[in-house]
Amino acid sequence: MDHTLFQQLVMVTEDWEETAEAWWVEDLTHQDRWWAEDIAREEAQDQTDWKFWAKLLALEHEQIQVLWKQNTILGYAVQATDDNHQVLDTILGLVVSFHAHCFPIPCPIGSPGSHTLSCSRPHLGLGGGPKVSPDGRNP
Repeated sequence: MDHTLFQQLVMVTEDWEETAEAWWVEDLTHQDRWWAEDIAREEAQDQTDWKFWAKLLALEHEQIQVLWKQNTILGYAVQATDDNHQVLDTILGLVVSFHAHCFPIPCPIGSPGSHTLSCSRPHLGLGGGPKVSPDGRNP
């Protein structure tokens, strides 16, 4: 009986060793497959990252181009505003000149209580304006 028990113990140990070796080989094949899958997944992720960064770089380049165009347009707008100020100043000067020639500003002469208004000074280089009486008629 001791001999049978000893044989069974040896057989169980051999079976266990064979099973452990089979698990180890199977584990190695799984590890190799997992390693290959991990590498493939990392390469796919790297490829996706590169595509993302390429798109981001293209968008940043486009943004810089748009900012340059915007800066150019703002420069034109500032120049146009400056030009418009000159045009508006010229138009205002012409309006004031025309108004002063057609409708002279009465200049009081004499004492502060005097109601007769006349202006003997020239208006903006256009000569003397007409004399105006208090009732608005030319004398």
